[in-house]
Amino acid sequence: MKKIFGIAVLVLVCVGLFLGAFNSWSADPAPESKVIPKMKGGVLTSWYPSDYESNTVEQTLRQMKKDGCEYVAVMIVGYQDSVNSTRVYSLDGKSPTKAGIIHVTNYAHSLGLKVFFKPQINITNSDAWCGTITFIKEEDWISWFKSYKDFIGYYLDLAQSLKVEGFIIGTELVGTEDREADWRDVVSMSRSKFPDGLISYCANHDSYFRIKWWDAVDFIGISAYFKLTESYQPSVPEIISAWQPWINDLAAFSAEQKKDIVFLEIGYQSRDGANTNPNWAPTKTPDLQEQADCYEAAFKALSNQPWLKDMFWWMWYWDPIQNVDGFDIYTKPAEKILRKWYRGN
Repeated sequence: MKKIFGIAVLVLVCVGLFLGAFNSWSADPAPESKVIPKMKGGVLTSWYPSDYESNTVEQTLRQMKKDGCEYVAVMIVGYQDSVNSTRVYSLDGKSPTKAGIIHVTNYAHSLGLKVFFKPQINITNSDAWCGTITFIKEEDWISWFKSYKDFIGYYLDLAQSLKVEGFIIGTELVGTEDREADWRDVVSMSRSKFPDGLISYCANHDSYFRIKWWDAVDFIGISAYFKLTESYQPSVPEIISAWQPWINDLAAFSAEQKKDIVFLEIGYQSRDGANTNPNWAPTKTPDLQEQADCYEAAFKALSNQPWLKDMFWWMWYWDPIQNVDGFDIYTKPAEKILRKWYRGN
């Protein structure tokens, strides 16, 4: 009887050890909670391969530093042929070169700026938005995620080698976001390649609350193009008031998820009515004051929100030229607003 009992105990111990080992293989550990710093940032943009290699981009980075930016998100554009194509790739003649990415990263670091890599997908020869990428067949989803992981995997390796501070694993890929298991796999792969920095995802302003896998990343990233007033000539107090419902929703979501939020994109064209539809203004009439007022209102409404770890302003074009009605702020009144809030003067 003692012999049988001893064998039974031994079997139970072995089973327990096996199950413990199985669980450790089959489930990724919860990400270690990281302190999310305040990020006074801007998004550096380019749509051509050699822009980031130029000396001109250094002028833009110096201006960002002068205006008080502490972080720069380097946009890295990838492509696919259509919203139903399963191949994601760097496009010759469009995507930035490796030499250019290394150049802007090293130069930004030399200025004391911290760097995020921010890949995002454009559709080749089309105005279609990456948020409409979707598939019907399961095999197409499998192929797309494999290709997407290969695409960002290259830049994750580069980010790790350059000691980049953070990596945004995707931007506004709304049609893919309900693929929870696939995105958790993307996060797991990203952490294995880029273990030292912060990892997040940039969700659109109208989809962030549907994502079920925020627990896997370090903070909630949002493209914050929230519609504000319906006026083409709003006052700053009116714009601030229009922020309040969005602030209430975001505060509640941050508390529910137990995660800080970073606006990985926020910006306004210098056009009349920009506040009514910030991701693309309804008119092409230049209005530099409305852009400045939107900046002022955003800073006043958001700067003391405890759940918000600041904002990356869209956009800082690699070449510091003034596009009279674009998102850029170089030499516009909005630049003075940014400098006042970021530098205090």
